[in-house]
Amino acid sequence: MNPDLAVNVRAHATEALGVMQAHEAVPDLITTLSSESAELRYWAAYSLGQLGDPVSIPELERVARRWLV
Repeated sequence: MNPDLAVNVRAHATEALGVMQAHEAVPDLITTLSSESAELRYWAAYSLGQLGDPVSIPELERVARRWLV
């Protein structure tokens, strides 16, 4: 499988977790914040924001401090 395609599919799935309010996915989304893929990190942060679970705040703050263009 094309690695870029795999990342794209995972990114859409990650986005969907937030849209679907899949609160059980919070630990996996937090882990995804450390992905090598900027696209996956973006959608993990987006979904965690959509879910609004306070458990994710320290990790979201951590990645916000380390944000690079």
